[in-house]
Amino acid sequence: MSCEQWIFCKDDLFNTPSIIDGSTFDQEWEQRYKGINFIHKVIRQLKLPQVVATTASVYFNRFYMRKSLTEFHPYDIAGTVLFLSSKVEEKAVGLTGISHACAQVGAQASLPLDDKSVLTWKNLILKNEPLVMEMNCFDLVPIHPYENIMATLSNLKRNF
Repeated sequence: MSCEQWIFCKDDLFNTPSIIDGSTFDQEWEQRYKGINFIHKVIRQLKLPQVVATTASVYFNRFYMRKSLTEFHPYDIAGTVLFLSSKVEEKAVGLTGISHACAQVGAQASLPLDDKSVLTWKNLILKNEPLVMEMNCFDLVPIHPYENIMATLSNLKRNF
């Protein structure tokens, strides 16, 4: 499968499902920012590596190029892409770990593992995971820009 399906032109960014549903460009990107910020807060809490956050962010933004923010809350999708990216990047903390961290970040408080909101997160993540994978066309190994930068820097080091 070609990665070109994930290259968007300026017109694509102004014709997303959310904008078609009535959001402005600024409103959509503010909501996307909130979702990405949520991802980073959970990543920090779980002490997961940056690559998990980066992969989750890719899945998150791809998802919203195909689905509307008016239909799917950004935090719900953020939790789902975190669970998926932790598995793909082989840093899985399990459904309970992700659900617990999402519940705590959402509540901005420490919660016990058996809190009702943790179970709510588990169910939400399991419900959304197949849809997130489908909207990402099951293309779950993104090419991160920094990989090319690191390769270029490595080549430069060898030449000097």
